[in-house]
Amino acid sequence: MLLFYAVPHRDTNPTAHRLLSHFGSLDGVFSAPVNELEKVDGVGPYVAAFLRFYGSISEYAVAQRECVGVKIVLPEDYGRFFVDYFRDVSVSRTVLLLLDNASRVLDLVVLADAHFTSPLIGLRTLMEPAIQRRAAFVVLAHNHVGKSELPDPADIELNAYYKDQLSASGITLYEHIIVSGERYARLMETVLGIASPQKQIGGGSY
Repeated sequence: MLLFYAVPHRDTNPTAHRLLSHFGSLDGVFSAPVNELEKVDGVGPYVAAFLRFYGSISEYAVAQRECVGVKIVLPEDYGRFFVDYFRDVSVSRTVLLLLDNASRVLDLVVLADAHFTSPLIGLRTLMEPAIQRRAAFVVLAHNHVGKSELPDPADIELNAYYKDQLSASGITLYEHIIVSGERYARLMETVLGIASPQKQIGGGSY
């Protein structure tokens, strides 16, 4: 059905079977990167983008439903939360967790399926949901695909810029979590040099 809406007036059943065979499951199809989807016969750039977008919306809806209202207090809890969140995310992604004064989650917003490469690109996207939801503080997070969880110079520079801009609007950037596989780094902790950012953790409740 989804493929038919993406490519009307064509028999999309063979393409659907090829996708399921290639990726193993519906979840595998919807979480696959666009370039991998395009390798399947019958899937062009438009269909690949459509499936990736549909997958992102589904992931967002599930994550939002599961976390809104949850209370997260300790810095380590944010690390565990985002390791769990990024476990099934195969693309680079930047997200924002909005919280009230009682540390309850107001919303989880997917800012981009990419890393922000310039402060000018991401600032409005970052600020609007925080202001609209009247967040008291926020936690920024992104994943490193295929490299260490430790922040690189661009991560540190952008974090400082976003922290200042949010602060000017009365919103505190509490932490910035970087995830790679089962490991995470707390960027604020790393910059301040308080403790080692490398932690090996497992799943769990919050």
